[in-house]
Formats: sequence, C-alpha cells, structure tokens
Amino acid sequence: MAPHSDSDTSSESEYDSSPDSTSEIDENCNYENLEPERDAEEFENAPWNPTAQLHATQLDQLHARQLAQLHANIKARAELPDPSYPKLPRHWPFRPFDVRTLPDYVCSPIHYFELFWTPEIWDLLVRNTNAYAQYKEARGKGNKSGKLRWWKAVTLYEMRIFIALLIYISITGTSNLESFWAKDSNTIHKPMKFMSFYHFEQIKRYLYISPPPFTTTRIPLSQWHLKLEPLASMLRTKFQTYVILSQNVSFDEMMIPFSGRLVHILKMPNKPIKKGFKVWALCD
Repeated sequence: MAPHSDSDTSSESEYDSSPDSTSEIDENCNYENLEPERDAEEFENAPWNPTAQLHATQLDQLHARQLAQLHANIKARAELPDPSYPKLPRHWPFRPFDVRTLPDYVCSPIHYFELFWTPEIWDLLVRNTNAYAQYKEARGKGNKSGKLRWWKAVTLYEMRIFIALLIYISITGTSNLESFWAKDSNTIHKPMKFMSFYHFEQIKRYLYISPPPFTTTRIPLSQWHLKLEPLASMLRTKFQTYVILSQNVSFDEMMIPFSGRLVHILKMPNKPIKKGFKVWALCD
C-alpha cells in the first residue's frame, strides 16, 4: 500500500466531486437513444441482399461520374500562368560580347591565327622540342645507336609545317595518320607533300611544350597538365587582350577527345565524346 502524505493535494484539486457536475453529465447524456455496436459475427452472418448491393454499386458509379464532371469543370476554368517572368533588377549596365579593335594588318585567316600564335610560341616549341630530344638521347651525330631513328634538330619552318598538318588532320578527322601519306589511297592530301610521314612522326614523338625535366624541377604525376602551362598562359593572355566576355557567362565542363592509352583520360559511354580529357572552361 502506497504511503499517504498530507501535502499531496494534486489529486484532490483536480477531482471535483460536487453534485452539480454529476447531475450535469447525467442530463446531457441520453443513453436510451444510443444503438449498440454490432459484432463482427453479425456482419458475417447477415444475409446477402442483391438489391442493396446493386444500389451501392450504382451509388459508387454516380459518385465517380460526379467527380469526373467536377474535374472537367475545374480544368475548363483553369488558366495557364504567364510564362514570362519578371527579370531580376540590374544594378549594373548590360555588357554584350565584344572584340577589341584589331590591328590594321589583320585581314586574312592566317593573320587571325598569328594574332594569338605569336613568335614567342614558335620559339618555345622549337627550343623545348630540341631540348627534349637531346634529353632522351635521340639518335644523331653524337649518338649513333642503331635502335633509334635518326633525328635532326627541328627548325622554325618545319615546326610551322608540323602545326599546320596537325590542324589539317584535326579538321579532316581520321584514326590512321599513315593514311594521309598513302600513295594508293583514293584521296590525295596535298598538304602532306611538305613533310614526309617519317619526319612528322619524329617531331610528334619529341614535341615538348614545357621545359624538359633536366632544366627544371620534375612535375608531379598528379599535376601532369602543367606540361601545357607555358602555352596555355600565352594564349590566355592574348584572349584576354582582344576578347571581351559578355555579362552572362557560365563555367562548365568540356571533353577533349583522345583515343590513346593514358591514366588521366575519362570514359563516359553516354556522352557524345565517350573518351578523352575533361577540362573546365569559361563559356560565353
């Protein structure tokens, strides 16, 4: 039995045992008019009434027709919202895409190309390519190893032809480079007459943009893209000099197609370019 305390008066205060409250409950409750709840057995043992079931089915169909009619009326009164949304307030003047005033001598496609591909870039490619061939001990007068192809230092004229052939090959598009120099082919590629396939392969093998490893610190494997940084910096400076981006720009990813074997390429079968390098670009 729980101990009783004189100080515990919460239960006494909450309970009101006055006769007025009791009589009030008895007057409001009419127990004679309440129907007793039917048991589950009574529902199961009730006789089947087809007339009542048919009436219930017709009533459900009537409700379905009424709901369909109500839905049609609401849909007919509905109005489409105005598709034009108010523009956000601008606190700065709108700036469209533009190009700065170009020099007067720019009048042909080669001039536009040389506007960005400056003589500094040509000198960079020639110098670093010859330095890398020397670093790899290419076969020449000083190294007459029979295992390597004969190499001679590339000149500015040969480098210009090599870059021109790369642009031509990228526009034409093929997976077999040797087919451009094939004599038994139905297509004759006239630009290939300026350089043999053997010399083209040699320059492509030793082409180097950044300084060779022996002249600077070795680039970490995770930062392999820094090999292109000297060329990218020069081109970026020229783009910023002549091109004015508009006010609306986006920062998106781009895929550069590459079909060779390299640990840094990505394969995405559901993309238009399924294999290559993924880079981020500022797009106008």
